[in-house]
Amino acid sequence: MLDLIGLMCGRLDEVERAQVEAITRSVIANALTTPVLGDIWRQLDGAQPGSRVSTILRRWVTGDLGRLFSAPTNVDLGADIVGFNLRDLSEELVPPACLLLANWLWTALRRDRRPRHLLIDEVGLLLEHEPIRRFLIRLARRIRKYGGSLILVSQNPGDFFETKDGAVLATNPSILLLGSQKHSEAMKLQKAFNLTERQVNYLETAERGDFLLVAGPNRVPVHVMVPPWMDELIVKSRGH
Repeated sequence: MLDLIGLMCGRLDEVERAQVEAITRSVIANALTTPVLGDIWRQLDGAQPGSRVSTILRRWVTGDLGRLFSAPTNVDLGADIVGFNLRDLSEELVPPACLLLANWLWTALRRDRRPRHLLIDEVGLLLEHEPIRRFLIRLARRIRKYGGSLILVSQNPGDFFETKDGAVLATNPSILLLGSQKHSEAMKLQKAFNLTERQVNYLETAERGDFLLVAGPNRVPVHVMVPPWMDELIVKSRGH
């Protein structure tokens, strides 16, 4: 919750962080039902009316934003397949939305240990936000312990190597599939995974379905065929 409020407010200094943490603990300890963000804001505003954090947080717990960030979900989180599409969210809303989803995912993984596959598309867009990077690293290192697998997808894998945390995410998976790459991206991958010139050339000339499979010291070119049922599923999901 502290990370979420920090994202919404731009930052929390040490005093603000201590105040928000104390109020959050109080709200949780005295709640008769599952508390929401608005419960924390109301107690914060009552204790410190007009404070910076209270003023900024008011916007996130009222109106349209309040319906998104300060209300129980209406999504069936127990379904066999659960998907969250953030494409239509404004750039401002993506970090807090991702952090909420991250906390739910982490809680679900630890509470109910059964096989799960977690796929995060366009993950490179999330790496610029430190709280989300921290979550992804923790997830990558521990998800197998809880019976799950993590699949990260990015059209620009070189983005992973812009930060130390991103490099950890890129080099942690046991299996990677590297598809067609521009020359600049292929050079970053060559350095990270010790690719040969021949393997780099393969990435630069790869066609649809062509991948370089990286597993430990092994580098194997593969071609992935999409089965007919998957084409049908994609068409149906688009409402065609």
